Amino acid sequence: MKSTKKFYVVIVTIAIVWLILIACNDGSNAGCSHDWGWEINGVSISKKICSKCGEKTNGAIGDTGPAGGIIFYVNANGFDLHVTEITTVTAYYLEAAPVDEIPSAWGKLGTLIPGVASFNVTETPYPDTIGCGNRDTDLIFYYNEHEGLTDTAVQIIKSNANYGGYTGWFLPSRDELNELYKLYVKKGKGSYGALNATGYFSSTECGFNGAWKQSFNSGDQDVTSKDLSMNIRAIRAFQ
Repeated sequence: MKSTKKFYVVIVTIAIVWLILIACNDGSNAGCSHDWGWEINGVSISKKICSKCGEKTNGAIGDTGPAGGIIFYVNANGFDLHVTEITTVTAYYLEAAPVDEIPSAWGKLGTLIPGVASFNVTETPYPDTIGCGNRDTDLIFYYNEHEGLTDTAVQIIKSNANYGGYTGWFLPSRDELNELYKLYVKKGKGSYGALNATGYFSSTECGFNGAWKQSFNSGDQDVTSKDLSMNIRAIRAFQ
């Protein structure tokens, strides 16, 4: 009799486990409280993966990124990330760091850095600068180092930004920064993402003395003096 009871207990246990597995793998994964992580792909778009049921899906705007920051731009078809002035690689995501760096100046007055995205306020339409922040950060960094400048925005990012074990952070271009602003608005502004409503520097130049910035209060983009100290938020791109 006891062996019969044990047999029924085993059968019931197997049935329960089987039902749980079906619930987590029926295509909809109903009943699975997803525990998302990231499966980084060096060839095509990286996926979020559930450690419980194995479901995979593309990351979405507003998700927590691999480095613990905020995913604020996704292009499922990929976009050109400028590595140098002539070299690009394909990326799919932009992730903002979880916190700001120390407020800093952009650079030196009276300079026009070769290769950096630069356009005047009178130019229309403005060129698309998504994918340019990475290259521009490197160019600004090396120029400022050559000029003997220290503690500028790009130098602070290059020296200090390391989140979740990831490096390769950079100052966002004008259009990249605007994508982050759009997410900030969508989430109701306030304290979302520890972002500062007063706004941020971009990596995009405007002539010899100016750099583009964006207010995260009004959303306006305009030009400010390169030698003024402003908030900076590092971002990174990944596949």
